[in-house]
Amino acid sequence: MELVNKNWEALYRSAMLEHDRTEFLPKAVAAEQAITENLHQFAASTDESEEKRVLTEALTNLRVLLLQEAAIDPAAFAPPR
Repeated sequence: MELVNKNWEALYRSAMLEHDRTEFLPKAVAAEQAITENLHQFAASTDESEEKRVLTEALTNLRVLLLQEAAIDPAAFAPPR
């Protein structure tokens, strides 16, 4: 299956390796969007391909970090006033 967003891995890697908390959130959001775009291609399929598994794992890992970041700095995830 041809992925819609082929640079998801670079976005994901960049977010996962980011140590600056102010830079992490935008990178994580971009990676999450790219991964989600690609996972939508598998929505109608019952195929459990390696590609789908890797995307799902990456999304899970990213969301764990996002949840940890939200617990550390809830203000970073608050809507602007």
